[in-house]
Amino acid sequence: MHAWKDFVDEYQPAASFEDDIASTRVCQLAATAVELGTYAVGAVLLDDQGTVLAAGHNETFLNGFRSDLHGGMVSRMSSLPPKLQQISEELPKTWGLAECSTELREAASHIWDQTRTIVDRQIFEHARIKSK
Repeated sequence: MHAWKDFVDEYQPAASFEDDIASTRVCQLAATAVELGTYAVGAVLLDDQGTVLAAGHNETFLNGFRSDLHGGMVSRMSSLPPKLQQISEELPKTWGLAECSTELREAASHIWDQTRTIVDRQIFEHARIKSK
């Protein structure tokens, strides 16, 4: 995992990919989540100009087990600051893959693949303990 974190930390975003800067930040956040012992998920919320409005990472296992903290971002609209609530209600929602380099896409995939199995075991162990 450390090799991928080092790669992402040293990566220079490519100007030819519109989302490379934000994608780099997402990978850094995912690597931070892994270091904290939880799923390799990072997330950023951008405005139309690409400015980061919010950022976060998975926190499922930070203080015990909290399945509501799996996505790294807020889980309810009411948790957003008022301005973001307004924006989310007024603007059409657009979702899609980030326009980033192949290197970042591969890094994200490797970070996820190398850590998912380890963290999945924590969920199974939590479920086993709760069922007793």
